[in-house]
Amino acid sequence: MGSFYSWLFRVLLPLSLGLLGATLGAIWPDSRHFGWMDVASSASLVLAMVGVALWTFSVWISD
Repeated sequence: MGSFYSWLFRVLLPLSLGLLGATLGAIWPDSRHFGWMDVASSASLVLAMVGVALWTFSVWISD
């Protein structure tokens, strides 16, 4: 059953990374409105994306 979960993580982690990227693109602040909440939400999504990217990389290179 271990190989099933490994395969599942190898599929779901890149999908979640893409979903986080699409969310970041949808809420990215434009020049009209640029408040502290825009910066905080964008920074938190980027931080989450970095974590998921590192997790994805570690899953893909593990044996």
